[in-house]
Amino acid sequence: EDVFVGLLWLMHTEPQELMASKSAGHVDCQLTYSYDGRHWLRSLREPFISNRAKGEYGHGCLYPSSMIQAPDGSLRIYSPATRSDHSAPIQPENPDGKPEIAILSYRLRQDGFVKLQASNEAHLITKLLTLNKPALSINARSLSGKILVQISDTDGTPLPGYAFADCIGFTGDDTHWTPRWKLHRDLSRSEEHTS
Repeated sequence: EDVFVGLLWLMHTEPQELMASKSAGHVDCQLTYSYDGRHWLRSLREPFISNRAKGEYGHGCLYPSSMIQAPDGSLRIYSPATRSDHSAPIQPENPDGKPEIAILSYRLRQDGFVKLQASNEAHLITKLLTLNKPALSINARSLSGKILVQISDTDGTPLPGYAFADCIGFTGDDTHWTPRWKLHRDLSRSEEHTS
């Protein structure tokens, strides 16, 4: 949509290797993003796609290189993956008869690149958002609790009828949940479109 997503290959070298040009180590994938396709930012600086257990494909190196949207809306990420580390010579077949390289497929919830997870009750206050139209949708998953949304003015005071107490709580799994309030069906009746 309006954000570029990058899959950054990051090599973790072996400290014991004293060569000027390092080759030993493993490669994982971190998440990067950009608003213009030129200036890139890294998110949490931890693996977005982690290496797998020893002996499995993806233990040594992961090179995610394509991402497509499946018919159900989820994202599929495909990655060449090796069982050995970066310095190991590529062999067509290992002693166990299996090839060294395979293609792995990962499934990701639509727009599920980053999540906020609460173990109990939690509050999330967003930065000031100016809505271009009176509409709001949230990628939400709450299977045991309820999600409530409050719309406030620039001072943090809830708009009449849009407080947490007025919100119809959501329990379920929806990538485009539209918050509703008891007195108003949606945001179309709010005087200000700022949350």
